[in-house]
Amino acid sequence: MDSDNSSYDAEKAKVEAEKAKKDQQKKAEKQVADTRKQEEKEEKKAMTKQKRIPYKLPLYMRLFNLVVGLLFIGASLFALAYEELTVVNTVLILAALLGISGVLRMLNAFYEKDIGGTSRLIRFLIGAFLVVVGVLIILDFGFGEDILYLLLAISLFLLGGSRILVAVRHKAHPWMIKLIHMVLGAALILISVAAVLPQYTPVELPVDIITMIVLGFFVNGISRFITGLYGINENRKKV
Repeated sequence: MDSDNSSYDAEKAKVEAEKAKKDQQKKAEKQVADTRKQEEKEEKKAMTKQKRIPYKLPLYMRLFNLVVGLLFIGASLFALAYEELTVVNTVLILAALLGISGVLRMLNAFYEKDIGGTSRLIRFLIGAFLVVVGVLIILDFGFGEDILYLLLAISLFLLGGSRILVAVRHKAHPWMIKLIHMVLGAALILISVAAVLPQYTPVELPVDIITMIVLGFFVNGISRFITGLYGINENRKKV
């Protein structure tokens, strides 16, 4: 009888030992799985955060953006405040700013390394157009006021469109910066359209065309200044 009990106890102990071993093994496997799952979660979180980190432009490029932005803002305020400034002089100032902005865009098109060929080409063509318009106006090819206003309005339209395109397509921008650029880009487009409406429609605006165009350049200056201040670029640091 004692022999049977001893045998039973031994078998029971063996079963319990095997069960404890399996439980320990399952617990260890669960810990490994949980650890791996946590690591994957942290890795994914880090990669997402890394993608949102904007690539900082070199200091000289950021300073260039800041200076150009301040030039746009300062020249626009000067044109609005200085009543004795003639329309011709105002247009010449805006043309010079267009040329500077165009050169900056062309340089950015060459500088960017991780943007696609289409985006690079679009940026370069817009910059080239701005430079050509600025040069043509400064050299005085005898354009009438209507043509001058149209060229300036088209330039503002392209600047606004490019702002929105950059904000929408490039994930390196934080949502606040994306929103600011989209709002400013939309404002530029609206101003450019409103500036040419009186020329082709019977619509009359409460302000003259050149004032609206100057306001458009002011808005573009703010956008350029923000870009220089924040130093955003389409490139992203790679994990």
